[in-house]
Amino acid sequence: MVFKSILSFHLVYNDMHDLFDIIEFSKNNSSHLDIVIMVPFIRPVVAGDGMVTHDTMLEQNQELSKKAKQQRQALLEYAEKQRVSLSVCVEIADRLQFRAIMRNYANCADALILMRSEINNSDIAEKVFISVLMDTSCPTVLLSGKSPVFKDLNNVLVAWDGGATAATSVRQALPILQVAQKVTLVSIDPKPAKEGDAPGHDMALYLSRHGVTVDVDLIPSAGKSVAHALFQAAEDIDADIVVMGGYGRSRLSEWILGGTTRETLSDAKRTVFLSH
Repeated sequence: MVFKSILSFHLVYNDMHDLFDIIEFSKNNSSHLDIVIMVPFIRPVVAGDGMVTHDTMLEQNQELSKKAKQQRQALLEYAEKQRVSLSVCVEIADRLQFRAIMRNYANCADALILMRSEINNSDIAEKVFISVLMDTSCPTVLLSGKSPVFKDLNNVLVAWDGGATAATSVRQALPILQVAQKVTLVSIDPKPAKEGDAPGHDMALYLSRHGVTVDVDLIPSAGKSVAHALFQAAEDIDADIVVMGGYGRSRLSEWILGGTTRETLSDAKRTVFLSH
């Protein structure tokens, strides 16, 4: 068991299909799963005639609360059938409060587990995800494609640039790397001035002391984005999971959420382990 206690969140507006996939991930990895259903509190608005629509607001909030309770019950029933250890909490709050709420939950979890589609399709989810990753020590696993079973990993790709966030991600991913059959450390356009005369080999030596055998692969970007080159390498070796650092808010947004790499990353059927 790599992670004994994992966390996920869900916006009450969204379809629950992704949550069933995360429950399946929890089952396959023998982990306890905490799910937080986030219910945005709708505040009064001023109508065209200047009247505050309290009745409409109250009705909408009641409907969302009811929907969240129904979702919670459905998840608990599904988890019971699947024999998965699951807890579900409902948090009703202002949208701006969700980042602080989820940071508190993340501080008591081994990892945050999300489907990439959840954050790509929701501005609230995107902001909460980045806040948890950047402001807590909790790593995030973004599931995409086939859900990995950590004890049965064949290939793991480690994205390495010699930086602090990459080193943190490697250390936090050690339990994953130690059970994988093969680990490939990939450096895109390595810079000897930053990483030494033999980029990646110092980290490979460190991992070998933890029982991890590593191949080092130095890859030129060949005019493509670093993200494109990285995920192409993951495709080439059929990596089960990609381990990488968060690289700061702007770089993270480019790699995972948008910019010129959105199409590349959304199409890549690879799970990503992120840490900062």
